[in-house]
Amino acid sequence: MKLERDLSELKALVIDDMGAMRNSLKAQLNQLRIADVDTASNPEDALDRVRGAKYDVILCDYNLNRASTGQQFLEFLRSQDILPAHTLFLMVTAEADYDAVASVSEFQPDDYLLKPFTSDSLRARLKRLLDKQGALQPIMNCLNSKDPAKAVQECDKLLDTKWAIEAYRQKAAILLEMGRHTEAKAAYEAVLLQREDLAWAKLGLAKCHLASGNPGQANAIATELLEKNGNFIAVYDVLAEIAEKQEDKAAALDILKQASAIIPSPRRHRIVAEVAYQANDLETAKATYERVIKHTRGSMTEQSTDFLSLAQAHVDAGEPDKALQVLDTGTKSFGDTGVFAQVKASVKAQAHAALGEPELARKSLERARNLIRDPQGDLATVTMAKACLALGDHEEGLKLLSLAVRADEKNRRIVGFARKALVDSGLEAHIEDIVDPAKKEILAIVSEAAALMRKAKFSEAFEKLKEAFDRAPDHVETLMAAAQLNLLWMSQNGYDEAYAQKASSYLDALDRLAPGNERAANFRRFLGELASRA
Repeated sequence: MKLERDLSELKALVIDDMGAMRNSLKAQLNQLRIADVDTASNPEDALDRVRGAKYDVILCDYNLNRASTGQQFLEFLRSQDILPAHTLFLMVTAEADYDAVASVSEFQPDDYLLKPFTSDSLRARLKRLLDKQGALQPIMNCLNSKDPAKAVQECDKLLDTKWAIEAYRQKAAILLEMGRHTEAKAAYEAVLLQREDLAWAKLGLAKCHLASGNPGQANAIATELLEKNGNFIAVYDVLAEIAEKQEDKAAALDILKQASAIIPSPRRHRIVAEVAYQANDLETAKATYERVIKHTRGSMTEQSTDFLSLAQAHVDAGEPDKALQVLDTGTKSFGDTGVFAQVKASVKAQAHAALGEPELARKSLERARNLIRDPQGDLATVTMAKACLALGDHEEGLKLLSLAVRADEKNRRIVGFARKALVDSGLEAHIEDIVDPAKKEILAIVSEAAALMRKAKFSEAFEKLKEAFDRAPDHVETLMAAAQLNLLWMSQNGYDEAYAQKASSYLDALDRLAPGNERAANFRRFLGELASRA
């Protein structure tokens, strides 16, 4: 298939606030026989376009002269998982902007187009990107179908081609995500033998060492990388993770502050604010959330959680009146529905309790209970637990915290919030009861169910797993065992659509909670085999 025909089949979107530039870019695309071209003058219109159509190529000007730059627009699309994997995003920028942005951008576009450029240079860029995309497509197909093991095999097929470096990159990242740390390390080392200057491969090695329980070696590699490039933002994340695993939140916070100074994006500031909050550095948390709210006001990167988090920090700092003011301001922007209303009610309950207004506090807590009908491992549940503790309802508060942690004991964010809630309430003695044994209790139940499975006592195994689900509906090991049990039942009793649907729903939940899990991928392949034989 010739390139001209490939280009003629593409659908493109041009984003620029200048009408003349939009027309010029559209004309250049038309010269390349790309006839299906939409345009947008601002990020809001562009977002509506992206949500309503499937684009193969997006050309976006960096300097949009709006509340959101082209870089912020790309960050929003990527962080919210709105941009399809096949869409090529090209940033159009002046050389001065490129120097200031490209070297430190966290969410990189597929390519930069420096003004001015010709149709021929645009054609060359698109050809290279489409060639690469075509070569990697089998890998992406496997990842999209939740089969990382097969994706690794597709990577191996490219190791003797001109795409070898990218194939190694994909392979190592997939293996690391699957928890196959030794193989991932070998892949990173293999590509470094070909190109010893690949910083991303060295960082991958650091991640492998960290995941394998060798933080010292990970720290040494990361530190060396920073000495060579102080703007390598991903290195700061690894160093912060090392510090957090060593229970040194102050060091983690300092590292993340450095990263946010390099990339002062809303996302980076939110990370700093959250870590500061958990470290009880409330002044830093408040100042950082205020900065985020100021810089994102009226833009697509504005989030209701910033107001909620700032209000909670004010409550914890003994400033309940300021917390109520922040909540009122947030309500004007986000209304009083959904998650905002849930968390708002719980924070208001805490604020009124601190102000010595028990009746208003009880009223707000009751509203939170009515809004949060299904407590789970999320911020709303932890915040409601804090409200209960603030009003002296220790039994309910502890129960909610236990439920939140048991739902996903691997979620360091929720566990950290739960731990802080106990400390703030003077209930440190319950940390071991609430946070630490949750995993053991659930795993013990799952272990009993597994033993019943092996004995083909399916009814008893299903009943035992129901007990685990009642305690933690979103627990990874429980979901894994439930999927396995339904598959095992069908392997002995024949394919059954009801059991297949249950197994599929458990695997879908696992894809959300533990993406790239190899056991889940194997279970999904087995389910496909059972269905094909039916």
